Amino acid sequence: MRALLLSLILLFGFTASASEMVGGVSAEVGFGSGGATIKNPDGTKAGYKVLSVEGRGSLPVFESEDLALSLTGGLRYLDLDNTANTGDQSEMASMIGPNAGLRLRAFKFFVAYEYNVMLARHYSVGLNSKTTQYSLPLMNLEAGLLIPFKQLSVSFSYSQAKGNVPKSGTGLSKDVPYNDQICWLQFTYSTGASFFTFLDYLF
Repeated sequence: MRALLLSLILLFGFTASASEMVGGVSAEVGFGSGGATIKNPDGTKAGYKVLSVEGRGSLPVFESEDLALSLTGGLRYLDLDNTANTGDQSEMASMIGPNAGLRLRAFKFFVAYEYNVMLARHYSVGLNSKTTQYSLPLMNLEAGLLIPFKQLSVSFSYSQAKGNVPKSGTGLSKDVPYNDQICWLQFTYSTGASFFTFLDYLF
């Protein structure tokens, strides 16, 4: 998956070099696929397949043709399926929550840092059925390539998020590490308007 993402980034990076970049306030929707792990107190790891969707807004703090710094905020949803599921016992999880952060773009490449607060629910079905719910703060790093087609842009990116599943509310003997890695396909609509121009338009 990572090799495919890299190939697409290189391909579109060259073919989209002449496209027009339109900035300003923007709205984005993204679809992702990847994996996640939770390290249990006994040292074993639970692995999950991850499908994700995210909506995000972006407000430029500074912007030029070659460089831009923006404030971001949005909502992310993760659907997790334990890779060790069998017919007798299965576990699924879902996570949803807001995020806020910063994104730096240099030419068509970008990096972003976001802080997420996810509400997580785990569902165990089978011989031992139960539901567990907890709040999970996550630090998320993302890097990718933006391919502009005037106001509509397509981007490919890769993100890594890390946090600690709390022992409170889970029944675990201690906090345990959580991390995920997701490849994203994103679609962005840019208004071309600055933050203050956008506010004037709304009000």
